Amino acid sequence: MSTKIYTKTGDKGMTALIGGTKVPKSNPRIEAYGTIDELNSFIGLLIDQLILAQVPGPATPSSASPSIPALPDHNAIASDIGRSLERPLAAETTPFLREVQDRLFTIGSSLACDPEKEPRLKIPDLGEEDVQRLEREIDRMTAALPPMKSFLLPGGHVAVSTAHIARCVCRRAERGCVLLHEQQLFVEPLVLRYVNRLSDYLFVLARYAAHLLQVEEIPWIAKRSEG
Repeated sequence: MSTKIYTKTGDKGMTALIGGTKVPKSNPRIEAYGTIDELNSFIGLLIDQLILAQVPGPATPSSASPSIPALPDHNAIASDIGRSLERPLAAETTPFLREVQDRLFTIGSSLACDPEKEPRLKIPDLGEEDVQRLEREIDRMTAALPPMKSFLLPGGHVAVSTAHIARCVCRRAERGCVLLHEQQLFVEPLVLRYVNRLSDYLFVLARYAAHLLQVEEIPWIAKRSEG
């Protein structure tokens, strides 16, 4: 017999931290790990977009009406997705982004703990090496990119835009963690460093994806007011 997904225990706007402490769903700790969860979901979407970016679209049958697009061949797309993992962009990004998702799940679990309850949940899967790995990936991708000569507007390709959305959500997650720290609500210091570096990585990844997909970056051109 399957277990029901709904428990009704949160119908009055309360939830429980790991450790059993009941708090409102508006609690800053809930907001922080909820945003980490949102970020994790957007990174999953980004992975899918980076893979699909290299998959050629199905041909439209000649008999189809030009005003009614043909339905995609999902079996062919699934086959192409498998093959696309052997191509440079997906091969470079997918394994590392899956690792990032794993680290974010660990971070979310850490933030979901009641810091007043012992033993406090440790984060064994997050270490200094994880921050360094982000930095190495940033440096590797940056070496292949032309220098930035202006601020950039998100856009140009759905995968690039998705990377920028993930970056923005990452910054919001960071702000939530900083708020906890400012309110003297415990946050592992390494969490703050990792999330900060991750937003930098996502920005560079957006540029790197545009570079490999041969998409023109969109510069921000400030318009001067007349008069």
